[in-house]
Amino acid sequence: MTAPAPYTGPALPAASYEGHRVELPLRTGSGSAGVVADRGNWGPFTVYAASQAGADHEVRGRYREDAYAFSGCSTTSSVVVIAVADGVSSSWAAHAAAGVGASQIVRTLSEDVGRNGPPVPDNWDKRARRAVHRVGRLLEPPALKRQAAAAGYQLPADTSPQGPRPPAATLAFAVCHRSELGFEVYYGGVGDARIDVLNLTRLSWRPLYPPESSAPAHDNRTKAMPRDADSVRTGCAVLADDDVTALASDGFGKGLDAQPEILGKVIASVVEQPPKASDFLRTVDWKMRGNNDDRTVAVVWSRPPREA
Repeated sequence: MTAPAPYTGPALPAASYEGHRVELPLRTGSGSAGVVADRGNWGPFTVYAASQAGADHEVRGRYREDAYAFSGCSTTSSVVVIAVADGVSSSWAAHAAAGVGASQIVRTLSEDVGRNGPPVPDNWDKRARRAVHRVGRLLEPPALKRQAAAAGYQLPADTSPQGPRPPAATLAFAVCHRSELGFEVYYGGVGDARIDVLNLTRLSWRPLYPPESSAPAHDNRTKAMPRDADSVRTGCAVLADDDVTALASDGFGKGLDAQPEILGKVIASVVEQPPKASDFLRTVDWKMRGNNDDRTVAVVWSRPPREA
């Protein structure tokens, strides 16, 4: 085999972020990509989602520790299930915990709807708690190792003689049901992931799943799965046809708190003229001083067709 001639052209640029070289994690695949986006329709629903690694992870070659998942239901076109998870960086395999947590809560809830029908206010809290506890068991280290291997996640080395310390991830999820009442949303979560509603007519935001009330303002610790599965908070609401539901990690939430009008206009433009999935990445591809965290958002809306 003949060696190729050496390259003698100008220096080739390297991927960078504000002057810093962007490092790849040891192994990177589609399940652990630094940037990812999806879009699709299920029955009357339209869903968009995007996730991007923050600068702290990009420049250190660490995995994106946010994840999203969504699913229809095999027995009905009137239900779609969505989740967003955020791995706790100080815990073992945080990226895998987020990915497995988001995908498994969506799978568990969609299967529950298939067996028992859409939730109603009287049974939602019980069904949500049952699903969260089932997913919590899958996030314990032995089970997570199996789930992560099946999903293609690369896990960090286990150097502790007692085994890996428990992984941890926050979680927000929603079962959206289009019924005779309208756009019903049954939601819940553990920790500081959040669910907000954007009203397109007023371009105003309101929280469905508000921030934790027990943590002091100076304390950035949050409840997380699986250790705090008993701390799940749930609720339900009937939304207007001009409402958009947004599930987000706290990295995106900090931007939303700082610039609600700008992000409201961006998402409103997505609803008005749904773009390619790659174009939706602009909702998470922004810079904010002091916010170098991963950013993830998943939005869903259900609007009656316009009259011709």
